[in-house]
Amino acid sequence: RFARVQKFVKSQPFEAGVSLAIFLSSIVVGVEVEVCAANQEEFPPWPFTALQHVFALVFIAELTLRWLVNGITFLTGKDRLWNLFDLMTVCVAVAELV
Repeated sequence: RFARVQKFVKSQPFEAGVSLAIFLSSIVVGVEVEVCAANQEEFPPWPFTALQHVFALVFIAELTLRWLVNGITFLTGKDRLWNLFDLMTVCVAVAELV
């Protein structure tokens, strides 16, 4: 049923795309902190907030796809600790945006 999704999620391009999103998100956070510190702003300018929303959606989609593909082994398999870390990271990111 999820054969195509499973093939996509386990593919090198998917992993590369997720890695790129993590890298770009880290850069955006770093620039955001610098801009806020330099301008002594309490809240980041709107483009940074918009980008954080986009990255949160990307990470929610990635996590959802991996959970769908792996089923219960998402939480019980050999990568369960990484998966739990990812889940907690995404939950914190979403909580920050709310």
